[in-house]
Amino acid sequence: MEKRDLLMIPGPVTVSEDVLEKMACQMFNHRGPRYAELLTEVSEGIAWSLGTKGEVHVVTGSGTAGLEFAQINCIHPGDRVLSLSNGVFGERLADMAKIFGKSIRVFEKPYGRGILAGDVKAELENGKYDVVTCVFNESSTAVRNPIKEIAKEVKKSGALLIVDNVSGLGMDYHMDEWGVDITITATQKALGVPPGLSFAAFSERAREKAKKAPTRSYYFDYGTYVKYREKGQPPFTPCISAMVATGHVLGKIRKTGLDAFNSLHSRRAEAVRKASREIGLPLFAQEGFRSDTLTAIEHPKSEEIREKMKTTHRVLLGGGQKHLAGKIFRIGNMGDISREDFERVFLALGDALRGAGENPNTENAIKAFGVL
Repeated sequence: MEKRDLLMIPGPVTVSEDVLEKMACQMFNHRGPRYAELLTEVSEGIAWSLGTKGEVHVVTGSGTAGLEFAQINCIHPGDRVLSLSNGVFGERLADMAKIFGKSIRVFEKPYGRGILAGDVKAELENGKYDVVTCVFNESSTAVRNPIKEIAKEVKKSGALLIVDNVSGLGMDYHMDEWGVDITITATQKALGVPPGLSFAAFSERAREKAKKAPTRSYYFDYGTYVKYREKGQPPFTPCISAMVATGHVLGKIRKTGLDAFNSLHSRRAEAVRKASREIGLPLFAQEGFRSDTLTAIEHPKSEEIREKMKTTHRVLLGGGQKHLAGKIFRIGNMGDISREDFERVFLALGDALRGAGENPNTENAIKAFGVL
């Protein structure tokens, strides 16, 4: 039997057969009781997965839509914003903030390095800010930022903290406990659902600010979402099939528990990191700040390696973005993937490295996946 393409990029991810079957449902009235029940189920499930008792809004659109929904309602025209950035998606948050706020300060760390709480403390002591934005899991570099520690410093300053957690589900995250005001996530990463929905969780403080937001968008107006949410309806036509699938996936995660869900990604990540070392390739992200939902690996011929793996073995990896193009490749740890899939990745990688004149220890690399 011919092998299928193996999608190992950081998202969208391979979707399991049971989720695909759920998405094949017939459409139903999004203004009726069935959708109202589904909306409650999904909203409560997302809140649970993020560790919050706050209000969750469902936005039909990619993760970027959810991020814009959060910023347009909680960054007001006179606000001063501190955008923390150490990768492509931190830069995206900053670019959005420049549209909505008055004065934007971008604090940058080199790609691959984590943002420290001390960095944030120093910035907040040097200026007064209304809002701080940060990415939890910077998927362009496979860096996990210490939001727990960052949030403590932001809270002391009185600023509102907006966190991009689009690719961070599958790792330990406690929105309320840590003091995060807004968290955005989406379907197409660790949830293992096709793209189409994003979710924005608001603390009480964020809700109060959003209520005072000037109307600057028809589609993303907070007041409209609140009005329809109270009726158990979406403000606009939703992606019904993705909602059904998300409800199904959240139900599965609830049954096994959040710890088991996070542990799965942790074990996958550790196995990939070990296999990378065994095959002789360095990890890109700073030690102590490495993501569990994807891994970034350095190689000076990364594009040639990726092309060989794709054309010869039908294994698809993520490439480097912006100035990292041709310098790293990224392996996603999310979605419907098995131990055999990881082994297939490193067998293909070993073959590509041999084709580049190297002598990789593929056999030892493969042994790393025995823990899965």
